[in-house]
Amino acid sequence: LILYIFAVFFTLFVFDHRMALDDPRATSQDLVQYWGTLGDSMFVLYKAVTGGVDWGDTAAPLREEVSAWCVPFLMCYIAFMLLCVLNVITG
Repeated sequence: LILYIFAVFFTLFVFDHRMALDDPRATSQDLVQYWGTLGDSMFVLYKAVTGGVDWGDTAAPLREEVSAWCVPFLMCYIAFMLLCVLNVITG
């Protein structure tokens, strides 16, 4: 549920950014690859927590193209998932 909520948040942020542009295709390939669809966003968030992808690489397109305010939300997601959720599951 937490993964889904954050994935919706990031996907909508990227979607709104792309719709605000004159040419929605002018966004970078990394932004569309990581955050273009809800499925992609969920997969990236899962990989970021489990070590499948460096979360700094996924945060860079958000910071550079959408908003620098996306990065603290991503950091809170990573910290919450690693420190709280995975420790509860492990315990």
